[in-house]
Amino acid sequence: MFSSFPLRVASLMFLLCGLLVGCSSGQGLAGRVVNAQSPGGRLVKTADNDPLSIPGRRVSGATIELIRDPKSMNRRVISRTQSGSDGTFVLDVDAFGAGWMVEEWLFRCSHPRNKTIEFFGKMPSNLSNFLLVFDMTPGTSSPGIPDMDAERERMREELERYGR
Repeated sequence: MFSSFPLRVASLMFLLCGLLVGCSSGQGLAGRVVNAQSPGGRLVKTADNDPLSIPGRRVSGATIELIRDPKSMNRRVISRTQSGSDGTFVLDVDAFGAGWMVEEWLFRCSHPRNKTIEFFGKMPSNLSNFLLVFDMTPGTSSPGIPDMDAERERMREELERYGR
């Protein structure tokens, strides 16, 4: 007698694989880096979705990073890009659950001639309706986490020093 159990299990596996493949957003978060009077970062809801409409003098060559689980030992850089000559950028957000899972993200922008900007925020569910804006001010750049392996090593040393 033929059992339908293996067929059901196979169907369930294909369904789960399809869901996992479809759950990563695969979208980009557009934005702009500008010089401003006061430093900061923000997500701006916009109707026209034009990064060039953000006022301020452009900052080219800035490094923008998106960090998942920034307050945990499992933090990692999900995406990294650089601003173009007009200060605009598109940060690829291709991470499972980004935008629909409730979690905190760290948005970081660094430039050699400007102060590093970091802010914590929730990833918007529809990236095309938002712009990521960094307002930078002149000053010395503070070191970020350019190498996550070095950061993990630093955290491991801290754990050993202060106990488990």
